[in-house]
This record gives sequence, structure tokens and C-alpha cells, in this order.
Amino acid sequence: MRQNVKAGELAERPADPTRNGYVFEGWFKDGAHLAYDFNQPVTSSIILNAHWTKQLPQWTRGSSTWSINPDNGPTAGSTKITITPPAANSIHFTQISAGGAHSLAIASDGNLYSWGSNGGGELGRTVTNETPSGEPNLVARPKEASSSFTWVQAEAGGDYSLAIGSDGNLYSWGYNDYGQLGRITDTDDSNTMKAGPTPKPVDKPTKADSSFTWTKVIAGADFALAFGSDGKLYSWGDAYTGELGRPTSSSEPSSKPSPVTMPSGVHFTQVSAGFQHVLAIDTSGKLYGWGWNGFPGVHAPSMPGLNYEATIPTQITEFGPSGSTWKQVAAGYAHSLGLVANGQLYSTASCDTTHVKCNIAHPSDTAKDFAWKQISAGWEYSLAIGSNGMLYGWGDNSKGQLAKDPNDYSTVADPTKIYTPVGVTYTQVRTGNQHVLALDSDGNLYSWGDNSSGQLGRDTGSTKNSICASKIPFPEQPEISDIKFDGISGTNRSRNSDGTWSVSTPSHRKGQVDVTVSWSMNGQQPDAHLLYTYTSPKYSVGFTSKNDSCPVPSGMPGNQSVIEGEQAKRPYPDPKSDGCMFDGWFIKDTKGDSNVAYDFSQPVTSGISLVAHWSPVDTHWSINPSQGNVLGGQQATITPPDHSRGIRFNQVSAGGEQASVIGFSVGVASDGNAYAWGNNQYGQLGQDPAKTTMQNTPTKVPLPDGVAAGFTYTQVAAGGAHTLAIGSDGILYSWGRNDHGQLGDGTTTDRYKPQPVNNPDTGQSFKAVRISAGAFDSAAIDDQGRVYTWGCEHNSYSDYGTDKKAPTLAKDPNGSSQGLHAVQVSVKWSFILALDEDGNVYAWGYNTNGQLGNGTATGDGNASYANDPKPVQDPKDASKIFKATQISVGTRHALAIGKKDGSLYTWGKVNDTNYTRPTNDPANTGKTIKATQISAGTWHSLAIDQDGNAWGWGWNQYGQTGNGNTHSQDTPTKVIGPSSTGQGFKAVCVSASHNHSLAIGQDGNVYAWGKNDYNQLGNTSIPTTGNSPKPIQTMFDPTPLNITGVRFDQTVIGALRQNADGSVTLATPAHNPGRADVIVDWALGGIVQTQAHLPYTYEGMLPHAGSSGAIILLAAGLLAAAGAAAAGRHRREARSLQA
Repeated sequence: MRQNVKAGELAERPADPTRNGYVFEGWFKDGAHLAYDFNQPVTSSIILNAHWTKQLPQWTRGSSTWSINPDNGPTAGSTKITITPPAANSIHFTQISAGGAHSLAIASDGNLYSWGSNGGGELGRTVTNETPSGEPNLVARPKEASSSFTWVQAEAGGDYSLAIGSDGNLYSWGYNDYGQLGRITDTDDSNTMKAGPTPKPVDKPTKADSSFTWTKVIAGADFALAFGSDGKLYSWGDAYTGELGRPTSSSEPSSKPSPVTMPSGVHFTQVSAGFQHVLAIDTSGKLYGWGWNGFPGVHAPSMPGLNYEATIPTQITEFGPSGSTWKQVAAGYAHSLGLVANGQLYSTASCDTTHVKCNIAHPSDTAKDFAWKQISAGWEYSLAIGSNGMLYGWGDNSKGQLAKDPNDYSTVADPTKIYTPVGVTYTQVRTGNQHVLALDSDGNLYSWGDNSSGQLGRDTGSTKNSICASKIPFPEQPEISDIKFDGISGTNRSRNSDGTWSVSTPSHRKGQVDVTVSWSMNGQQPDAHLLYTYTSPKYSVGFTSKNDSCPVPSGMPGNQSVIEGEQAKRPYPDPKSDGCMFDGWFIKDTKGDSNVAYDFSQPVTSGISLVAHWSPVDTHWSINPSQGNVLGGQQATITPPDHSRGIRFNQVSAGGEQASVIGFSVGVASDGNAYAWGNNQYGQLGQDPAKTTMQNTPTKVPLPDGVAAGFTYTQVAAGGAHTLAIGSDGILYSWGRNDHGQLGDGTTTDRYKPQPVNNPDTGQSFKAVRISAGAFDSAAIDDQGRVYTWGCEHNSYSDYGTDKKAPTLAKDPNGSSQGLHAVQVSVKWSFILALDEDGNVYAWGYNTNGQLGNGTATGDGNASYANDPKPVQDPKDASKIFKATQISVGTRHALAIGKKDGSLYTWGKVNDTNYTRPTNDPANTGKTIKATQISAGTWHSLAIDQDGNAWGWGWNQYGQTGNGNTHSQDTPTKVIGPSSTGQGFKAVCVSASHNHSLAIGQDGNVYAWGKNDYNQLGNTSIPTTGNSPKPIQTMFDPTPLNITGVRFDQTVIGALRQNADGSVTLATPAHNPGRADVIVDWALGGIVQTQAHLPYTYEGMLPHAGSSGAIILLAAGLLAAAGAAAAGRHRREARSLQA
């Protein structure tokens, strides 16, 4: 970035740059520590370098130079954490100003600091009036300022202060007895305007437009001037001797900024204000002055050639060489300094009677090319920086302001070198009444002179003066006064020897909280904000193996330590046991049994032990009988090896939409595969619908293309006619119907192969941790905890919402741009529910029957749609948010488990009644259920209570409530057991669709009930025209073995009768006596296997006596055939040996 700046004008401070991993310190010139003062005129080409501080390892919003370690801990609290503040030595002063008895300085961090006298609040910060402050402290930022506000220029007047902010406003504070604050303050008893200790904006000039800003300010003793963005010079304050440069009424003070009366065609580029006079340089280098011109006969005129009082700017021609081009001016108490272009310095206090010479001689010990570079005029003394970097002073030294000699306070007539620490050169100097501030080339600030009000910014001991130039300690070490975790103070706060701080966390509920650090560093700083996550206790997830028929396995995984509420990771690779097949991980119950396959998508809520299950490998084939007569025609049964596996489902999901009623089911099994069964009209089973329209029993869903070895499915959700699944790679996949964009791939094209859902925010595959599939919509929580939805909702009549073909972020109900964060989300038909980490429930969508839980209902068929999540109201206090631990959405009703009492709540359309807020009386009968799991179907509902009993109620035309009949149930009724012995059905999870239901029983098997028109129950004993009003076991053979063909030597068996146990029965063909090779073609899980060979012996059969001729012929024939067969076997054996 480059700026073109005219000589003598100011460079504009750019917006602070950003750099990943670093914090911007400011713009620095030349040396490594010399911060640039944007208030200084540009006199040559310069290069400014951005300085940076590397961010600490952990950083968050607010103050990015802070860190917290560790950034998480248990909810019980008492975790000792370390807070690391920003490095104190990274800040340097860039601009300084000395007033009557106080000082101001702007630092490279953009903050303004003050110290010294505070009788009128001129320090601009909260300290007691009349009490000086002897060290730099922060000036308060204006209340209306933005978080990015910085100070760009500051000027200290006699007993007031002025500063321009990055917003272009000019702010003032301190005494206002002459209107020097440029604004009206309250008056005291003497009708004099009171002091104003708080920075507030100076009034803008009359008729200034809204874009007007202030660009530079100059402070005199009790008056001020400033340039506006319109190029005009304005003045206000004391006008007693014409110092405002414009006519005023009877020389009365003016508190309103008004334009200085400018000579025609003149534009000032530099202005300096003294006690009561002003000097200015115009664009051509001419010198002007106005105001008080000193006491005749007491002082030499401060503006030679002008009247005693000059009320408007007038050119000064009797000062310095004729035709001088002035480069710099400084107005003091009653004298003036001027620097011309050739580096010569002139002072009115040195003028002869002709007022022309007035020059200041070069110090005797300087080189011939010595020139003066910068000047400052104080109260009857002067200072100037030479081209050698040394600082020189002359005039009054009564307070040590010339830093001459530790014991010499005498007046100095000629420029004398200021006492300077070894190796120090100065780049900026400012004089107050009787104290001095100077910046060195390393960005350090020095002070000396009068310290009666602490204006030197450092401790000078018992003496009130300092004759030595000494460094002001800055910045001080950060001091932390409080550390709050979500408003609760930590305990045992202490500073460590390395400058860090320690604190112990208070107890808090689970979740991420704001850590507010109250701190000071040269004054109270804005609070720093860090993030800390309270985590629930960590639980151990152990992995064991127990199977007496299998050897001790190898590759067993170690235990996992999992934070409560998070998921355990399925180990990879699977362990191995010689001669056995791994069936998956099963959870050990309180009895020590492990019947139920573990669902790795569920949050860990306690310590658990997972047990590896195995199935021994059986390779034994048999044929029975294994011998028969040569005529054939005997029944023989070929029995394959026992291929049964202990693989079980760990989750199931029932699908099928209302309009087409195309029921199907999906699930994830302990082998990590997904299986699907039922209707496949749109490819929702993951198979080509042109080839497969239906599956009678669970069939493996293909893996997505290109996935890595060891890929497993971890979670599935069945929608109306589409399926969602999360893989072990964290990616969300979808397949099936896509008429409303519910697959989230940006199209409305149906797909039967699992395809990744695209994340529109990143352009990458969507990573998800929780999913839900509805009739025409889908929802997911991404890996950052944000809720996304796509597809559309339907109001159950004729209205569809707007199709969203890609995941769309749900808005944050609290108004942030980060979207809604949640731990659960549920869709089904007309609306959406989400549950956040604190248990708050939010709803959006159609509200025809009160399903949004906001106390209203729009009415059946109403097309009004709420686009954004809003809180579901608490049933007892509508001003509060309903809290739950689990949610589930039906067509126009909702289920939830209450967080406070564990009761089952419902709202929306329930038994033809609209409940517009949650109620724990689902059927208005006073019955409540303490539920552990819930599932809302289209018009019926399921729940599992704390004892493991399954309950069902609602529409029951096909027996989908599982009560043993087809009568609808208004009240929750226990699902009957599969054996119909009167015992209830014990389950670990349930899933309700439109007209069928699924569950995993406590025995680990999958059960289904309801309608079976597409074999969605997965049990072929129920015809597709039938229903099952009670749970029946779903037939599950994860690796079905099918015998596809049999030959006896070269004779192909045409008819094979498949038996229920996987064996086949056949009629043996005729064959010559001897041994036949029975060749079996077979497949396992659809994959063709190596042929099996079984021996079968044909026995000869002699006829009865009485037919000798036939006997001879038959014997001869049999002998010939036997010989041929033997020769054939000999040839096969020979080929086998040769191979």
C-alpha cells in the first residue's frame, strides 16, 4: 500500500491489517521500536513497517493476545487453569503532548494515556478530582465508540485535553471555564461552565454536513483550534486577546467552533498555539500570527511587527531573514520559535531592536552540517532537536526543565545539551508549562522538570522536580482483578513468577462459557474474553472378549476415555481370532450378559464394557444319504456348513411416507454394515429399483464409492422414501427419492447409490454427527454442532414449503450469525424440532395444530410457515423455554422427555385435540410415563419406560401400536410380547413410521409390527397382504448361504428344493456303480465361493434268479461301465497330480 502525501501534510493512518496467528502492534518507522506519529507532517519519503506479536497457542475472541490453558475441564470445577496475559513490552508511545501540569500520550495500541494534574478532570479517567496521578493510565473511551475505536491525535491544553478519534470526532474533557471544551457543560454557582471529566464530542460547526470530521487539533492555554475535513480552521475558547483569530462579542469566550477569519487565498498547513497567541505557516511557507503580542517593555514581542493584540491572522514579515520559507513554528508563553527550510532556528526572545536577526546559534560542539530538526516552546524556555539526534535547551531552568546539571537550576542563554542517558537520541519533544516529554529512537519516553502534580509520569521521590532525563516506566505488567466463568468468579487467583496467572474454576453445567478477565495495565483495560468448555466426567469404555469356542483374539483395542455425552469410536481394525469370525461389539449389562449390539452413535453416559462376539468358522459339508443305487431317483440332502453369525442390529429406523405408503426399514448392524428391506421404488434400499423393487428381509446396503478400507456405517435414518446415513469417515450420505431436494445434492434427481451430501458453505462433503429424515425433508447437525435442513415440509393438506436442494443453516434464535447449535434434531412431516446443549427446545415450520408449541395454532390447512427457530414454551410459564432431554417429531404432533421430571410430554394434534404447549398428560387421562426413549410416527407414538417396557398409542389400523389388535389407542398401552404370554415387550430402542414399527429387544434381536405390504417387517411368514399387531422377529441372515447348482460328475441336477435351514434336497441321477464326485456351486452373501466337492457312492444292483442270459449281459455291461468309470477317475487323478 502506498500513499502520496504533499510535503508538510499528514499521512493517513490505514485500517489495521490482519495476519493469521499474529496480533498487530502498530506502524513503526526506522528503528525496530520507533512507532510512527501520524500527527507529524511528512517532509520526505518514508517506509512504515507493520509490527506483529505472535499469538499464544490458545486464543479466542476479545483480546486475542490472551490464552487459557487448559481450555476445558469437568463440570465439578476446581480445575487449576493458567491465564496468560499479553506481552507488556509490545506497546510503545507514538505521540506525546505536555500541558499545563498534565501529560497525554498515544500508544501503538491506539489507546490514549494520561497522567499529572486532574483538578478539572483533564486526565479523562476515573480518579478523584484534585488528586493527581503520577503514572500513565488509560483515558476512557467514549461511550458511543465502537470496539475498533482508536485515538489518532491528542493535545494537552492548560488544564483541559483534546483528542481526535478514529471515528473522525473530536473529543474534549477537563476545565471548561472559557469554553475551551468546544461544547456546553453545566454551569456552577458563578455561572461558569463546569469541568467535564468524561471525553465527549466537541460540537461540529454550524451548517457542517453529516460527513464532516476533524483532521487536526491544536491546544492553547485556554483556547483551541482545529482543522475540519472541509479544509477550514476553526477556533473556540478564551478570546480575551484575539487568540481565536476572528471577531467575537466584547472578547467573550466562545464555546462554539467557528471559522478563523482567513486572509484571501491563504491556506494554513501548520498551526501552533501558545499562552495567548497563535502562529501559522501557509502553503507557500509564509508566517502568520494573531492574539497577544507580549508585554511592551517587559518581553520582546512574540510576533514582531504586529499590534499588541492581533485579532485576525496577519502575516509576520519582521522575523527572520527576508523572504524566509518557514518549515516549523512553536508558540510559547510570550515568545515564538521558527525553523526555516535550511535548518536555521530563530527565536523572538533573541531579536534585536530591528526584530530581524533573532537567530539561534549552533551549539559549539556540533559539525558544520548541523541543522535544527524539531522545536518546542515552553513557559519562558525552549528546546530543539538537532540533526545529530541531541536535544538542546535554553531559557528558564527553575524547575530543572533544561536537565542541565543535577545541582544547577540557573537560566541558560544559549542552546545547551540536555543531560541524556548514554546511547539515547531523541526523535520527538514536547514542552509543558515547566515539564518536558521526549521520545527516543527506541520508542521510550523520557521526562524531566516540574513534577509537583505527577506530570512526569514517574516517581521522583521526595523532590518535586527532576533535573535528570529519566525513562517513564511503561507499560506496566498486566494486573488481573477478577476472572469470571459465565459470571461466576474463579477462586485461588494468583500471579505466577513467569507473569501468568492461576485460577481455579467454579462448578458449572456442561457447555462452553465465556471467561471474562477484568484487568488493568496502566489503567483499567477493556475486559478480555476467552472461551472455556465445561465437560462432563470422562468415562471408561472398555473392550473385552469372551468366547469359549474361539482362541484368545489378537489386536484387541485399548480402553477409551470418553467425555460424557460424546461418542465412543468403533475400533479399527477389528480384532482377530483364528478359526473364528468377528461379529461386532456388544454391551455388557448389569447381569454380565451382552445380548445387545452396541450403537456407537449414542452418547456415552456412564462407564461401559464392550464385549467382542465371535462365530466359529465351520467348513463341513455333508450329503445324506451318501450312497445309493445306480438307478438314482433317491432323495438326498446336501447340508452346507453352519454359517450362522451372531451379528445383530444396533439401531433401526422405520420409513415410508403417508401419500404413497411405501414402507421400508433400515438399520446398522454390529458388523458395521447398513441393511435395508421393504419397498425400493425409489432406490431407498440402496439398490437399483429397475432390478429390485422390494427386499423381503434385511439386505446389505452397498458402500459408497471410493471409501477407505475399514469404512462402516455409524448411523441411519429412514425418511419418506429416502435414506440418510453417516459413515465412519464422518461424512453424511443419502440415497432414494429426491423430488424436493431431500438428498441434499443440489438436484431433484433420485439416486439409488449412497452419495455424499454436499456442504454448500465449504464445497466439501458434509460432516455430520446427528441426522433425521422426514417425508420430504432432511436435517442434520454438523461436526460443529450447527443445525442444517433441506428438502421441504408439508402441511398435511396441499401446501409444500420452499424446496431447499442443499443443506441450509438454521438461524440462531439468539441472533448471532453462527446459526442454531443443537445436540438433537427431528423431522417427520410439517415441522422441525431442535434441542440444544442446555435442553432448550426450538421449533419452526407449519403450526396448523399447535405443533410449534408457542401457545397458538394457525388452523387445519393453513399455509403459514415459520422460517426460523423459536422457543417452545414451558407448559407452566410461557415466558420460559421448555427444556427436554429428548425430542421426536410426528406429522403434526411432537414428543419430548422433560428435563426436570423425566416425564413424557406431547403437543400438537393429539387424539383430535390441539395442544399448543407441551403437556405431560398425553391422552388427557392423568397418566404419565417416565420415558427413556421416544419415537413419533405419522399418527402413532412409541416410548420405552425406565423399566424397559415398550408403549404404543395412537392410530392403529394396521396394528402399528403393537397392542395385539387393530383398534386405535388414545392412551399409552404396553406393547405385548412376541410370545403372547401376557408379558410386555422389553426393548432397548423403538422407531415408528406411518404404518409399521421397529424395535430392538433386550435379547438383541430386531422385532417389527404393523403393516407388511412391502415386507417392511422383514419376516416372510407374514404375507404382504397381512399385518402383525404384535412384535415378530425380523429374519436376519447377514451372510446368506445359497446353493446355486449341483452336479453328480457331469450330470447337472435340474431341480433343487431349498430348505429353511439352507440345505437343498434333490433326486440323485442314475450312475454307474462306484464313487461319484458331487460338485456344489454356492454363494455366501451374494459372493460366489469355491466349489464344494462331496463323495457319493453308487452301489450295483443284481436282478433276481431265473434269468441267466440277462444276468450275463447285465454283468458284462456293468463291468464295461465300471471299467470306463475307473478309467475316467484315473484320468482325473492323473490331471490332479500333474497340476
